[in-house]
Amino acid sequence: MACMDTPTELIDDYFHRATDPDLERYFAQFAAGALVEDEGVEHRGIDAIRGWRRGVPPVRYEVLDVVTGEDGITTARADISGEFPGSPVTLTFRFAFDVDRRIESLTIRS
Repeated sequence: MACMDTPTELIDDYFHRATDPDLERYFAQFAAGALVEDEGVEHRGIDAIRGWRRGVPPVRYEVLDVVTGEDGITTARADISGEFPGSPVTLTFRFAFDVDRRIESLTIRS
């Protein structure tokens, strides 16, 4: 992944890749041992993340805001819409990036 200057650029890239039909570009953003927690369920490692992501329906994202805390965690709120019960919904995405700017952890909450 090319070096990006700001967490906002990394977040923008995440949401762009999340809608890209080439899922390999999406998976390439994650560190090998990355942890994704979605709906209280943890998915650790690329194989587990692949399984989780393939179960996510096609959706549209509208990023509302991006804030990086003093702890280095970047939080993005986004409106998610698509063919799923309760659409649209606003979710909070908490990202931690490793030194190579890959996603080390991602927590998704309503």
